[in-house]
Amino acid sequence: MKKRNINILSRTEALRRAQKIVARYAKNCSLARELISERRQEAEAENT
Repeated sequence: MKKRNINILSRTEALRRAQKIVARYAKNCSLARELISERRQEAEAENT
């Protein structure tokens, strides 16, 4: 199993990221889909 770094965000950083996602949120796309997409991008970045 590959060792992974676990990032614990500060409240302000978590809020900033959440606000960024909400700002990009489109009416024709569910928030869940947007969050999944965001997590996939993070996972791809971790794997490279």
